[in-house]
Amino acid sequence: MMTLPQFHELHVVSDLHMGGPGGFQILKETERLARHIDWIAGQAPGQPVALVLNGDVIDTLAEDGTGGYIATDKACEVVERIIADKAFAPIWAALKRFVSTPERMLVVVLGNHDLELALPPVQRLVVDKLVGTDPSLRARIEFATIGAGYTCMVGNVRVFCTHGNEVDEWNAVRYEDLSRLARRLNVGRSLGYEEWRPNAGTKLVRDVMNEVKRKYRWVDLLKPEME
Repeated sequence: MMTLPQFHELHVVSDLHMGGPGGFQILKETERLARHIDWIAGQAPGQPVALVLNGDVIDTLAEDGTGGYIATDKACEVVERIIADKAFAPIWAALKRFVSTPERMLVVVLGNHDLELALPPVQRLVVDKLVGTDPSLRARIEFATIGAGYTCMVGNVRVFCTHGNEVDEWNAVRYEDLSRLARRLNVGRSLGYEEWRPNAGTKLVRDVMNEVKRKYRWVDLLKPEME
């Protein structure tokens, strides 16, 4: 049996989709979510509590400055713009307060709209923004971005968190390609946009749906999208 993280409570939030210019943003209830994160931080004082952001935390497919289907050498620049966006500032401030609270753990699971969060420079950027250089606080942030999801124990129950795009052929992530990009960035090299092969879902969003949504703003209200 592997040793798994043990928590008294586990809270899971998915698909925040922070990203995009004003008027093109999916996430609207930023203040409400920030208050909820603060509420989670106050639960079970002295007991270990985790917050899992279960994929599509940010949405770089909604960004104009990526240059392609994924931000390669511009990854940190794009993510830093999202973090600095006033529309999402309450959430990042609440996450910062959360990880500064004793016995709290923040887990970031990868989705299919936030692939840049799997890149080491971006992960360092996010950690720096939330906790600075304090090693004890940096240990309270974990990235589950290799395609394996996140598993832990809550009481005596084993819990598995995954975004779910792994079972969708249109939105499956090629983690080998993502690892190749991470290696390039770690050695100071870039990956040409033409070298990245996007999946069908990414191409649909980038090449078709973004233009449709600019004309018909109510498209995001249609759930599920495939009906």
